[in-house]
Amino acid sequence: MEIKQSGNIELNGFTITSKTRIDELPDYFTNTIVTQAQVLDEIRPVQFSTGEVELTKHTIHLSLRFEEDILVSVYITIKELDNQYKTADDFYNNLDKRRSQYTKWLKNHVSFNLLDFAEGQIGVGEDKNSNVFIYLHNQNNQWANPKY
Repeated sequence: MEIKQSGNIELNGFTITSKTRIDELPDYFTNTIVTQAQVLDEIRPVQFSTGEVELTKHTIHLSLRFEEDILVSVYITIKELDNQYKTADDFYNNLDKRRSQYTKWLKNHVSFNLLDFAEGQIGVGEDKNSNVFIYLHNQNNQWANPKY
């Protein structure tokens, strides 16, 4: 797997681009039902497609967010980094370590310096439950990229 400076993700013979449609995804992706969500000042139809891919050293989980049938974001989690903790306390107490491991993983899977990414936003984030993930918001994402 490689994330290109264009924002394209090359993955097992398939390339995810900002123009990828949900019906073009490989069979290992599963689509959720369309729901309505507020995006900026509008209510928009939002749909996710998720898939798990085994790489040489890791199993990754991808979650693709589509707004009005347009791909706006890709979220990546790495099974081995998330499942290395035996207890919930270990998991929560090692948030900085997990964030660092995700950052290292991301840097090993891009073909450019992260600071040079101009096709949207890319980085490591966490949700309110302290789950760490990689995000790529492409230029279609109006709430993450107000300049586009």
